[in-house]
Amino acid sequence: MNNNYKSPEWRRKREIILNRDNYTCIDCGAFNPMCGTVFRQSNSNFEKHDYTYFRPAGWNHYKIYSDKIGRTIEVDLHNCRFVFATMQVHHCKYVMEKNLWEYDDIDLVTLCKTCHTKRHEESEIAFFDINNKYLYSKKLIPLDHQDENDSDGEIPKGFCPKSTYFLFDYENEDEMSKIVRQIVDDFFGNSFAGW
Repeated sequence: MNNNYKSPEWRRKREIILNRDNYTCIDCGAFNPMCGTVFRQSNSNFEKHDYTYFRPAGWNHYKIYSDKIGRTIEVDLHNCRFVFATMQVHHCKYVMEKNLWEYDDIDLVTLCKTCHTKRHEESEIAFFDINNKYLYSKKLIPLDHQDENDSDGEIPKGFCPKSTYFLFDYENEDEMSKIVRQIVDDFFGNSFAGW
């Protein structure tokens, strides 16, 4: 069994699983738009989240499209770099003599670092032989540390986001401002502890 979490084969398989699970932890719902575009459905509101960080300039850009208001909200991040929860891929079982990337997609799920650690602390993982015969179960330490910014989600202290969006002439600015503020607050509250 090849346990090379840095191999190109594993990185490709990992990206397939992260993308399939919408860069979202299946246990707690934390998500990481640094990995790719995230689509969210909540309270009958569909949202599309995009995050871009340009490292050399320290420039970053966050956009939330909300069908609740039918437009995109651009959130000014004040050149602060946000660190979203680290997403890891969890093997639901292990098969002896299989490489990490040879598993069926159904045997792999996306978890945030916290939930991945919790699963391994609370549950044993079943091991099977190559013919799918059960061998034993045991607890393991999670090893899928792909991100250099390993985190549970961090936001700079004292950060206060400013949002811009298009306002039609017939819309009430105060009402729209409250709706936008709620969408942005929901995003930050769901993404960063202590918001």
